[in-house]
Amino acid sequence: MSTEKVKLSYPVDVDGVEVDTLHVRRMKVRDIKNISKIKDTTESTIALLSALCSVPPESIEQLDMEDLATLSDKVEKFMGISMGKSEA
Repeated sequence: MSTEKVKLSYPVDVDGVEVDTLHVRRMKVRDIKNISKIKDTTESTIALLSALCSVPPESIEQLDMEDLATLSDKVEKFMGISMGKSEA
């Protein structure tokens, strides 16, 4: 499957429409290339999720932290990576 639905606990506005489900596509090499230019971890996460969910960055910025964690987990499972989590 190339995309998966993620039900949001807290809906966000996408282009003037309240959305409670985002469709996350699998990551491509071009996504890594595009975000590799962004030094700030938070900004790179926003840019990546915006691209993968096909929504404006402003919509990703509205996400509740619980929903952000859910989306991040989905992307990590797609690729076996950690998105901005520091290792202690």
